[in-house]
Amino acid sequence: MGKGGGGGSTPRLLDDNLKNKQFLNVIDLVSEGPIEGPVGGMSGFLLNGTPVVDEDGNPNIHGVEVQWRAGTQTQEPLEDFSFVEKEIPVNVEVKKSTPILRTISDQETDRVRFTLGVSALVSQDDKGNQDNATVEMLIEVNDGSGWVHAEKVTIGPG
Repeated sequence: MGKGGGGGSTPRLLDDNLKNKQFLNVIDLVSEGPIEGPVGGMSGFLLNGTPVVDEDGNPNIHGVEVQWRAGTQTQEPLEDFSFVEKEIPVNVEVKKSTPILRTISDQETDRVRFTLGVSALVSQDDKGNQDNATVEMLIEVNDGSGWVHAEKVTIGPG
């Protein structure tokens, strides 16, 4: 008879600790000139066919703010829309020690926003034990006079 092998161990697994924070700003223009509305108040605003609030005024979708303008020539501008944005997807896998360079040729650009996604922030040893991991990213800009450190970003449990 053969001898028994060494005892096994149950790997230590981590709970899901990834958090996601995205904001959506939408301007929806629905007419040319003054109009009535919105029909039904906040329940008249739909996201993917779901009313923002139900018939009793309870939120179906939390965190939604609406600014209403009737379309008059003397109306106030919308708050929080003092600039124009344009998203340009890069769709590039970021790898350690491999810089990703992108050129912005629009001379009127005065700000840039990065959206970066990670599928997991976990490292695993040879026994299957998991530990928290982090991603560090250095953002540099070059306006033609050389590279300048703009921001160091760390993503991970903190």
